[in-house]
Amino acid sequence: MYTLASVPSTLSVNLTVTQSASFATLQGNIMQLREITQALSNGDDVRWANDGYRVQWENLPNGPAITIRYTANGFGGAMAGSEMKDCYIKG
Repeated sequence: MYTLASVPSTLSVNLTVTQSASFATLQGNIMQLREITQALSNGDDVRWANDGYRVQWENLPNGPAITIRYTANGFGGAMAGSEMKDCYIKG
């Protein structure tokens, strides 16, 4: 991690901004739980790792949860906190 004082003068950052229903997300940045839940509430197509994995709300035996499902075969389960970093809005 860089602090402002330690950022090399040659450092450059490329980010692509995509507009979602009510907020912008920066591809390449880690989505926060708040952004994922807002995107799901807005009906956005949230994916994990690649377009084959859909992120969605599901009612599991222990209550509602955000899950990840592989679209080709339906395999999946509850999303772990460490998996949020690979979520993005397809679009």
